[in-house]
Amino acid sequence: MKSDPRMAAGRAFVRSLNILLKFARLYGYDHSRTGEQLATAWEELRTALSGAGDAGVVLGASGSQLLLDGVPLEGNPAEKQFAQLLAGAGLASVQFFPSVTGEELARFVRAFPTGKAKPSELAEQLREALAGVHGIRTNEICFVATDARHRNAGVAAQLAAAALGGEEDKIGEWLNDPQKLLELIAAAQGRRGDGGGAPGEGNSEGDAEGSGEGPGTGAGSVGVAGGNAESGAIGAGSGAGPGAEG
Repeated sequence: MKSDPRMAAGRAFVRSLNILLKFARLYGYDHSRTGEQLATAWEELRTALSGAGDAGVVLGASGSQLLLDGVPLEGNPAEKQFAQLLAGAGLASVQFFPSVTGEELARFVRAFPTGKAKPSELAEQLREALAGVHGIRTNEICFVATDARHRNAGVAAQLAAAALGGEEDKIGEWLNDPQKLLELIAAAQGRRGDGGGAPGEGNSEGDAEGSGEGPGTGAGSVGVAGGNAESGAIGAGSGAGPGAEG
């Protein structure tokens, strides 16, 4: 399988950058070997940027894993150490833009301590070294609040467990399986439908006027009747003559 020239150039720059930082720790930044390695890293960065777009080259860190433009690199000890250094300093990535200059790269490299230092010191030194620099940008790790929809998912699982009579950890799986969830809802409704309903109670009140077929008319009143929901009210009427109540 043919390798991507842009990725190959990016890997070459990462390798040179690690060697440069190693020489700086061993000999200091003013040593000739360190200066020569800085020139090599600069040339390889320019080669990597020539095949990149406006976003340039991005070195990311995830724990001890170093990423180049989002692609994990085969981690040798030097790359793992560099990734851990960035992650420990709270940096998610370092971005090199096509507009970067050799002087800006040198300022970036010199921000790395040559001796033992706390990760937080690296973050502060990089901020100071890259102040006013436009060709290199460090991206700090951001902690984003959880989406309310995800927080409510736990509440939904608890409510579903109570309604369907299942265990909450299983409900979480069911919520991700719509077909299974529909089957459970149908089964729960079936269980409720098997039971008999309790008789209802109803009260009715009203006034009725009755008319007689005989010589007299009278007004009748309907009494209050108590019974279940299926029974109606029967009223008693009074009048001067026989009649039927309405």
